[in-house]
Amino acid sequence: MKVHIAQFTKSNGEVRTMKYILLEDLPREFLETKIKNTGKKPNLKENMKLVWDIEANDFRILNTLTLLGEIKTLDMDFDSWHTSKAN
Repeated sequence: MKVHIAQFTKSNGEVRTMKYILLEDLPREFLETKIKNTGKKPNLKENMKLVWDIEANDFRILNTLTLLGEIKTLDMDFDSWHTSKAN
């Protein structure tokens, strides 16, 4: 599983670093436990990405127009990460 690390400017001007996983990289079983079946797809602008913030343990929207520098990518084992978050 790929974990991405991005630094960006929030809408209030604060700089934040976020570690996240793209939804398409998350196991389907994990997503099914987190997504409520509303039947609606998120209607996001092209520069906005819905991601899973691994530190907040929740969905976040990343505005790619506010990125500061390059996005770093690391390989991580989902099972070991998910197990550590459950404890």
